[in-house]
Amino acid sequence: MRELNVKTLKELLEFNVGISFLREEISFLGLTSKIEIQLRDKLATSLYNEFKDRYIITREWKKCDLAILDRIKLSPILLIELKSCYSCDLVKPSTLKEYVNEIERDLEKSIKLSEENTKYYSILFITKPKNRIPDHLLKIVKYSSAINRAFNKLDNYESIEMLGEAHLRNHLNVIEQGTIRKDKAFDIECSFDFFIISNN
Repeated sequence: MRELNVKTLKELLEFNVGISFLREEISFLGLTSKIEIQLRDKLATSLYNEFKDRYIITREWKKCDLAILDRIKLSPILLIELKSCYSCDLVKPSTLKEYVNEIERDLEKSIKLSEENTKYYSILFITKPKNRIPDHLLKIVKYSSAINRAFNKLDNYESIEMLGEAHLRNHLNVIEQGTIRKDKAFDIECSFDFFIISNN
């Protein structure tokens, strides 16, 4: 029986959430829109299946994205806020600042909802296209201009990934990271990664 902790969250994201998508599904969704809600719901279902006999798992509890509550007192055991972005967002200083500010606000909100022993985290989902977006897909792929600007500036996927991660770690307390799934759609390969962030 697994414990409700960061290690288990990481395992659920890397294994349960990733395999719950059909082939090309997560890439199709991620290239045509941000996928925060879809990933939230997959994680919520995984948490429910894993812990339904011990805790109450719910969404949008007091405007918190995911909450795990004591079965008797309905007090918060774990609070999770979620955000979704693209790798190109983390290499542009102004966009990076927006995400950092939003995550910090989410953590402050969780503090206000917490009780003495409540744990709280923010999870940032990152869609990472591994190629430039070709001309015929510029109006199909969401944020294609921003994605291509990042490739024009840094030339390759690895540089975008490394710089984005360094920026994020310089501003936030990243305690875990991993990959949900590697996939492709429209012949564009993508990696779908996550960072678990805390200030407690």
